[in-house]
Amino acid sequence: MPRSSESRASGKNRHFQEQWEFQTDPLISLPSHLLMVPCSCISHLYPSVIQAFKTKDGYLVVGAGNNQQFATVCKILNLPELIDDCKYKTNHLRVQNRKELIKILSARFEEEMTSKWLHLFEGSKVPYGPINNMKNVFEEPQVLHNGLIMEMKHPTVGKISVPGPAVRYSKFKMSEARPPPLLGQHTTHILKEALRYDDRTIAELLRTGVVNQHEAQ
Repeated sequence: MPRSSESRASGKNRHFQEQWEFQTDPLISLPSHLLMVPCSCISHLYPSVIQAFKTKDGYLVVGAGNNQQFATVCKILNLPELIDDCKYKTNHLRVQNRKELIKILSARFEEEMTSKWLHLFEGSKVPYGPINNMKNVFEEPQVLHNGLIMEMKHPTVGKISVPGPAVRYSKFKMSEARPPPLLGQHTTHILKEALRYDDRTIAELLRTGVVNQHEAQ
């Protein structure tokens, strides 16, 4: 796990959560496969039955990377006859007969809503998950639990919601969420505190219209 600069300096570890790291982690197998086999052998398909399936109201990604997982998927889909089918007995055979197998699985997945499949796959030890649109992403219980949505009051449009920071440190408290500044909202502050202009000069710049100070309500 990466360590913060403070951890290196003090020798004390700090736990932090990085949301996007978990988004890219599932991609590891593809780059690894790319590095270990000739490029001519690479395709966009996994060397096992792992892909998205259309449901009655959306899409669901399911992975059956070994015989046990494949048998579990077949039981959940109420297709037990596929488990001992000679064309699908091993991963090699399933990949070899992928087109026919995916057609059977796809037809079954389309019969039920995504929520129904999520309920049936819960606790199955099979990798699975819905493909969310942006609205669904920010309604996810885990997203809400992690506080990735920050609410704040904007001076002109009222209450707004924005994505929060992806990195969270266990020993550091998040600062109060503030809305993006209005154009010219901090003009006077910057001129005085950062550029060290005196009050008379700032007043003259404002009077002549060289700069503008927007007063937030």
